[in-house]
Amino acid sequence: MEILQPAAVMALSAAVFGFIIWAYFRVSKHFQSETRDQNGWGSDRISILFAIGLVIGFTVSYIEIFIYAFRLPFSGAVDVTIGLAAAMIAMTAAYTVQAYSEKRAISASQPRN
Repeated sequence: MEILQPAAVMALSAAVFGFIIWAYFRVSKHFQSETRDQNGWGSDRISILFAIGLVIGFTVSYIEIFIYAFRLPFSGAVDVTIGLAAAMIAMTAAYTVQAYSEKRAISASQPRN
């Protein structure tokens, strides 16, 4: 039972980490000033605040992965390996979801014969 709670929280932190990476992919074009109007949601203040929020969320979730990985009842080297594996799985999932959504968007924009 002592392994379930840290493992579950670590998995949740990895999911949040992956979601934040995916969210950055979704809004990365918004951060380019050429594609942004300067009124409302396109202003520099909103973009900077959103970028700061993503960086803070990214950092906190990454650290949380390792905090809970080190609470697992294994040696330090095994805990680091588990934490790195969780972070890599989350990043790979975020890249995969983004690639799939881009592929779907490209195929949806092409006319059907």
